[in-house]
Amino acid sequence: MAFISTLKFFAKLDQIPLIDAVSGNSLRVVGSGSASLLTDKLGYQMREQQHLQLTDISLNITNKASVGFWLNPVNPGVVRDPVSEDLKPLRMSVMDIQDLGGDEIFLVHEETDKDGKNNRLKVIVDSNVTLLSSKYTISNWHHFWIFYDGSAGSVKLFVDGKEDQSSTSGVPPDLSTSVGTVNISRQALGTIFDVGDNTGGIDDVVVLNDAISSSATLKKIINTSTAYAFDTSFENNDEVDQGFLFNDPNAFTVTALVDDGTSLLASRTDGKILEGLPLFWETLRRFQDPEEASNLDIFGDGFSIENGSLVISGKAVVKT
Repeated sequence: MAFISTLKFFAKLDQIPLIDAVSGNSLRVVGSGSASLLTDKLGYQMREQQHLQLTDISLNITNKASVGFWLNPVNPGVVRDPVSEDLKPLRMSVMDIQDLGGDEIFLVHEETDKDGKNNRLKVIVDSNVTLLSSKYTISNWHHFWIFYDGSAGSVKLFVDGKEDQSSTSGVPPDLSTSVGTVNISRQALGTIFDVGDNTGGIDDVVVLNDAISSSATLKKIINTSTAYAFDTSFENNDEVDQGFLFNDPNAFTVTALVDDGTSLLASRTDGKILEGLPLFWETLRRFQDPEEASNLDIFGDGFSIENGSLVISGKAVVKT
């Protein structure tokens, strides 16, 4: 598969050994035990006292970068400050990127909420810029996208395809990282009382040396295969008014089910997204906000295709 040149790291985390699809190198499992996959091989099950690492990656990051991943969070509760007796969020590492000298360019972790049902994502760029997301629910998959643009002096955080937080204060104009290390679920936050291991799920981790904030591109990354989103052979395809490529009912993968059960999304083998009515299939990619599906761009007069017990009737969804 031919990835666009700005994609420097891509780990789908769906089979053992866990690999970086760009270089073909295996991720090193650091700590206790062996790596575990989630049910149906849908991502990596983060474990206590264990993290994934790939060193000496040619990141070639200068003044732009993007980081993205799917996350299925957990909330083990909060901790009590031994001095003040106040309840404090527990910090759990998600991922970080280090330069050749070991300094963190991107540091991403979760902070737990005292209600036990919500977390926040905390992003630190080059120790200068900190973004703290809005609350999101645990035990549901969420997509996160962070981009840094030193030329524009901006860092932004997208949650489930929508801009959530941004900063233009203290943004470094240049990160200058030719070679680096990507860590997943590494304890990079110190050894103080409010730091804990992350035991949630993570999938589709990508790192680019470009600042992508196009809503159309993010829709494609979220709602179709990440591999299609970054494959140059699908980048400029024109939409055709048909349900599946060559009308082949087998040429698709169901990728999402709206929470109220009224609609599913499927990716076609040419990278296009389909929206239709599900009968018996349920999938991992459940949208937390039903309005997310309606934000996609709709095209075509509709279709109805049967494949065994599955009938999809709906409209094609395309990038703009």
